[in-house]
Amino acid sequence: MRWTVIAILLALLSTAGQYLPAAENEPNAVLSCDGTLTPTYGETKPADPQPIENMSVVVNLDERTVSFMGYVTRVKDVDAATVSFGSKQIGGLDLDYSIIIGGNLDRVTGHMDATTTTSDLSKQPHDPNAVVIHYDVLCKVTNRVF
Repeated sequence: MRWTVIAILLALLSTAGQYLPAAENEPNAVLSCDGTLTPTYGETKPADPQPIENMSVVVNLDERTVSFMGYVTRVKDVDAATVSFGSKQIGGLDLDYSIIIGGNLDRVTGHMDATTTTSDLSKQPHDPNAVVIHYDVLCKVTNRVF
């Protein structure tokens, strides 16, 4: 029985770092993520979750950024288990909307939970037509191109 427990623990330890490298070993990672995104349009209930495959996520701890789906946000905190990220951005040609991005990436399991909220700046602090998208994905480190 003891050898079985030891074998299971060794197997878990050998796979623990396969998703996101430890900060001291490799500061940057390119990830491929699969899961779902769930949009909510305005004050209605969330739409049905939509599958998402091969979503690219780039974690750059040198520059302290996380990039996905065309968004680039700042890393707020990093520890051995989690990368927390988030920021507020102003966009549009007339700077007429804001995007709030926030989330966490589990460095051991590869699970990323993130939310983006896009709203009209003229209707702040509460835009009844805001678009909220929740991402619930599992990520794996991909091979580097270069």
